[in-house]
Amino acid sequence: MTPSHGALLSIAGTDPSGAAGIQADLQVFRDFGFHGLSAITAVVSQNTRGVQAVTRVDTVTLPSPVPGPHTMAAAAALAAAHLDHRAH
Repeated sequence: MTPSHGALLSIAGTDPSGAAGIQADLQVFRDFGFHGLSAITAVVSQNTRGVQAVTRVDTVTLPSPVPGPHTMAAAAALAAAHLDHRAH
């Protein structure tokens, strides 16, 4: 399906299986005819036995891939997950 409904932004962590996280968000966006935009908050290392490590994206690095207000108008909605709320 060719995206025709505009863009949606996902701010989330990765999931190597593709069943959750940013990978799943982008698949759902595409399935419903939206163009997916993404900003990665954490990189997850896992296998069939579970999660081995979660490496969060530094708060200094994260803002750079997130569209600013001038481009946010292009995104029709936002999905956010795996946001680290701890003080650094």
